[in-house]
This record gives sequence, structure tokens and C-alpha cells, in this order.
Amino acid sequence: MVAGGLPKFQALLDDGTGTFPYDVTSYVRLKAGVSFRRGRGDELSEVEAGDSSIVFDNSDGRFTLGSTVIATPSPILGDRRVRFRVELVSNTSFETDVSGYTGSNATLARSTAQAHSGAASMALTAVTAASMLAVDSGSGVGAIPVQGGVTYPVEAYGRAATVGRAAVLKMDWWDTAGAFISTTTGTPAVDTTTGWTYLSELFTAPANAAFARRQYAVTSPALGEVHYVDDFRFGWNRFTHHVQNWPVEWPSGDDQFALAGVSGTDVQAKADRQPLKSIIQQEYQAESTLTAMYSMGEPSGAMSAGDTSGNQAPPMTGTGYAFGTATGPTTDALTAVTLTNGYLNTQLAATPAALEVWFSSTQVDAVTSHTLLSTASTIGSPDSGLVVVNGHLTFNKVGDAGLIADGLWHHVRWQGTTVYLDNVLTGLVASAPTGPAVNLGGAANASTISASYAHLAAYSSPLSVARGTAHYQAGSASALVESGTARITRLAGYANLPLGTLDTSLTNVGFTDITGQGDWSAIQDVADAELGVVFIDGSGNVTFHNRNRAVSKLAPDVTIDANFLTEGTSFIVDMQGVLNYFDTVAVGTSATQTVRNITSEVTNNHGRYATSKTYLVQTDQEALDRANWIVSTHAEPLPRVGSLALDLLSMTAAQQQQMLSLEVNSWVRITGLPGQTPGGTSADFTVQGIADALSTDGWTLTLNAANRAVASPTPWILGDATYGVLGTTTRLYV
Repeated sequence: MVAGGLPKFQALLDDGTGTFPYDVTSYVRLKAGVSFRRGRGDELSEVEAGDSSIVFDNSDGRFTLGSTVIATPSPILGDRRVRFRVELVSNTSFETDVSGYTGSNATLARSTAQAHSGAASMALTAVTAASMLAVDSGSGVGAIPVQGGVTYPVEAYGRAATVGRAAVLKMDWWDTAGAFISTTTGTPAVDTTTGWTYLSELFTAPANAAFARRQYAVTSPALGEVHYVDDFRFGWNRFTHHVQNWPVEWPSGDDQFALAGVSGTDVQAKADRQPLKSIIQQEYQAESTLTAMYSMGEPSGAMSAGDTSGNQAPPMTGTGYAFGTATGPTTDALTAVTLTNGYLNTQLAATPAALEVWFSSTQVDAVTSHTLLSTASTIGSPDSGLVVVNGHLTFNKVGDAGLIADGLWHHVRWQGTTVYLDNVLTGLVASAPTGPAVNLGGAANASTISASYAHLAAYSSPLSVARGTAHYQAGSASALVESGTARITRLAGYANLPLGTLDTSLTNVGFTDITGQGDWSAIQDVADAELGVVFIDGSGNVTFHNRNRAVSKLAPDVTIDANFLTEGTSFIVDMQGVLNYFDTVAVGTSATQTVRNITSEVTNNHGRYATSKTYLVQTDQEALDRANWIVSTHAEPLPRVGSLALDLLSMTAAQQQQMLSLEVNSWVRITGLPGQTPGGTSADFTVQGIADALSTDGWTLTLNAANRAVASPTPWILGDATYGVLGTTTRLYV
């Protein structure tokens, strides 16, 4: 067996746009080591923010804060991202030959006529005026081992002899039996010059994929046309982290030898620091055209309503108002303001294109009209707008949009000449807002009846139908229930977190007030409701695995011999992880239920090992199902390991590739264990967390690994000869 040795790697620096154009690989101080970690400690703990460490040679000052050695303006700024990629696919720069690649409608040859890096590239010469010429990395199945559902980056540089040719990256996917599954095609890039064009794609492997082949294709070449390809890379993005600091140190005391040892964290750490406002406020703030936002949730005794949009619009003041006297819309933990023959108004910087507000009243008066929302050129000038007459919404007392003074909260949106009531376009004939003075209730020269208001917002452009719907749903009963995937997508959007692979959710999660909660904490609650896991992948994207992902596997993703385990790996049978008493609550009902394993607690003399958890589900049965599942898998002690530390340096390149394809929820089988090992000479684990340490002296992959029989036992498959024996070889999974 020939060991693969140290890998090729890239260290890339972001320019602030997410394209990572600055290759700083040659400055990595590998002797000092590169390390990262992500994931969670075990199957019942929460995912922690990932962190990393990397040391750069800073002798020329390029990594000193504000330095323009790399580029102008300086990319060395706080919070700038660094991406570290390990690459094991051979022959990517074509410095010696083009072995490992095959052509389609083209001959392939090493060429020194052009080179993006080094002295050579691969020349593709069209042998026919075909619709496409292509180059494949390797032939047959097994060129690159992959895992289904994992996202992989591919990149290349191309140079056309003819301006206007479109080049595109593709991935062919194959299953374990060697059968072709499908091809994923990236976005074509058109050469606008005969210079080098950069192509980069993130490809997500199909669920049943085991191997992949890369393709680089050029459309509509002429006979004999030449296209050059260089730096054709497939890698594993090990981490994409925000740099926390750019320190400069002189470890040898020589002022000519400086280092920059940077530490980084993933976007989860940033999301943890972002406390959320109410769902209504979060949806309003998602609009780039928001100019002012008044929640009206000030405490009793407050003298004015403040703008919480961040645009520093003037506060709202007036007369006849009382804060803290009403309860806001359904999803809102804030109070609301009540106007009794009074008003609140403010002078914005510009006339709004759209206004929206939540309104509630029970007063129906056939004589007195109630000015609900109006605009004017200045505060106190004649105003026009939405009026409540005899409990019905009108515009300037003309038309009828239906009953609104019924004691319920209603959403009113006025943009341009259109008016929406509870997200339904009314037939009111309206005029657009007439000025920057915005009034709730009557203006300074008018009186109103009693009504409550919440969440007034102004925008510089009209809302789309979809966004208007989202705003209405955020404060109505329809926001109480949505799929777990939809909730994660929405919450990630609040913190501008990039999305990666999101499994289809198996649970409709219930509503909970998120006010004051950290964004990642709210996302984690959704994953818990699914009995799934959410984490940040190596490309820096939010990734969600539902509860079926791990248990549906019927074969290991990787099988590795115990000889590759580093010294000190221990198999332990103890009471850590035992749970036999579980109090659970469903958010949808708030009822507390208890699941207890009497055999574990009493018969087997373990005593009580208790825990409790509230699940973001709608029914008592869903909460009970989750508690039953956890108690049934954790009631008795089983063999465990704290971690599996694998020596990658001694593995072959093919084995290293398999190790790098491991991710959270991967199934790893260790064979060849000593006979004294609890459970036998073969052990199965589900990966919960990953740590990587690379230096000139070694390369270690450490896996936080849960006993597969506990974390993800084999599912019951109806009618299957092996997996159909419920309660003996398998458990019922819900």
C-alpha cells in the first residue's frame, strides 16, 4: 500500500463579494499547522459554531490590517472570509501531461502556448464542428468518491481562441453499483475576450450518488478550433470562516520574519450574536426599501413611538394615546398603542410609496367617522387617506372595503392607488399618498374614536404580491404553522445566512415567539422539532438534515481498518448518555407528558436518568413520539467512543478521498478491532462532528462519533426479510 501523503490544498481570501479571488496558498505556514472543527459532540447535543486556525507568512506585510500588497482596496479587513480547500484529484494544472482525462469530439494535449498558472495548460482541439466538445476527469466509475446530499465545489479556467464561445462545468453522478444517475449542469460563462475566464460551481450530489466525474464543455466549436483549460479543480471545502483578527507577531525576534496567525469562525457564530425581533418586525426589515418602522410596543407611560428601522426617522407624537394598553397581533409579544379621540403623526423625509399598519377596534358608529391612516404635505395640513365609517374601511369616506371594526386585528396596506385589507385587494378607488406627513388616527385638526394600532411601516417603493403576503402572514394565524424547511429558510434570511442543502422537512413546526432569541437558536429549535440536525458546511452554507437522512442508510459510507486509528482511542461502556425518564412539551398545546422506561430505571437498577425538552411541534403525540424514540434508544448503556482519530497521512489517496467525503450523519464502519472491544471486532458509528488538523508532521481527522445503534439504528422496512423484524433487529421510526 502506498500512502497518499500530504494533500494539495488551497487557501483563498474573499474580496468581500464571495468570489475568493485571492489565492494565498503559498503563504500558509504549514509547519504551524492548519486546523478546524464543526458539528456537535453527540447525537443529543446542539451544534456549536465552527472555528479554525491558520498561520500565514507575513514577512512582506500583506496580512497586516489595511495592507494593499494583495490588492487595492485592501482585502485585509476584519470579518473577511478565508476558505481552505483540500484537493486530492491529481493532475489539475497539466504541467507534465493530460493523463486521467478523456475528450469528447476533441483531442487533448498538453500545451505551453497558454497557461493560467505554471507553464502549461490542456489544449482541446475540436475534431468536428460538433455542438459541444468536452473533457472528463477520469473514465468510468469511481474517479471521485462522493456522498449523496453533500455539496462539492468545482472550478476551472478556460481560454477561447474565438470570442463568444460559452463554457460550462458539469458533474456526472454514479451509484455504488456503477450505474449512471444524472448530470448536473452549471451556468454557462461566455468568453467576452480571448483571455482566461473563471468558472466556479457548487454541485450537490443526488441522494444515491457514490461517485462523480467532472466535465468541462464548450458549445458550438468550429472544426479545428482550440480551447485551453487550466487549474481544473475538484476539492473539498474544509472550512469557510470569517477572520476574527489579523495579528502580527515576530516569533524569532527577527523583525524581517513576521507571522499572522488568524483564527476564524463560521456564520453560525455571527447568527448567535443576532437577537431577533418579532416575526412582523423581521419581515418588515427584510425589505431593502423600508424607510420607517414603528412597532408601537412602547411600555405604559411612554411619550412617543420610536422608529426601529435603523433609518432614524422622527418619532411619532400626538395626543389622546396610551401605550402598553392593548395586546398586539396574534404572533406578537409586544403591546400596542390605543388612540382615544387622539392621533399620532410624524414627518418622514419623503412621501412613502407604500404604507402598512395593523389595526383593531370594536367601535362601530354610524355618525362619527374614524381616520385610520392618512398622509399630508406637512403635519397639521389637510390630509387624505383611509377612513372607518360605520365600522367599514373606506377611502376618504368613499367606497366600502368591508367590516374592520370587529375586535380582531386586521392588516391594512396602502400603496400607490391600491388598498389591501388582510392581503385581499379591495375595490377602493384611492389616490397615492400625498406627502411625507403620516398620521395614525386623525391629524392635528381631527378627532377619532377608540382604536388600537401596531407595526406601522413606510417604504420607498411598493411591495410585491409575495412580500405583501409574507407581511400579512407574519401577523396572522397563517404564520403559526409552516414546514420545518420553510421556517429554516425564513430564519436564515433574517441573518443573511447562505443556504446549502436543505432536506425536505417531515414536520410542520408550530409557532413560537422569537423576540429576543438568537437567530441560530431559533433555527436549532426547528431542527430539534424534526429530530434532525442543522450545521454550517465547509462552503459556509446552512445545511439541514432531516431525521430520515441517517437512519435510511443501509450500508456504510466508509469502511476503514482499525489500524488507521491513532493511539488512545478507547471504547467505553458507562452510564454517560443514558436517558430513561423524559418530560416533554409540545409548543402547540403546552401540555407536559412523561416517558419512562421502568425496565431501565427499576428492573436493571440504573436509577433515574432524566431530561426534559420542549419541541416546536403542534400536537402532544408528536412530542410524545420524539421522547419515546430517544428513551427507547438511550435507556441502556451501549459501547461508545468519545471520538475517532484517524491518521490520514498513512492512508492511500483513494482512502483519503473517502475520509474527506465524510460529513455530519455519515456512517463509518471500523473493522479489524481487537477481540476485547465491547460489541465485537467491527463497530458502526454515525458522524456528529468533524475536526481536521494538517501540518508538515501529520494529518489527522477526528470524528465525534455516536454509536449507530443509539444515534441512528436501522429502520424498520415493511416486508424486508432482514429489516422487517420490528423490535428485534429494528425500531419503529416516526
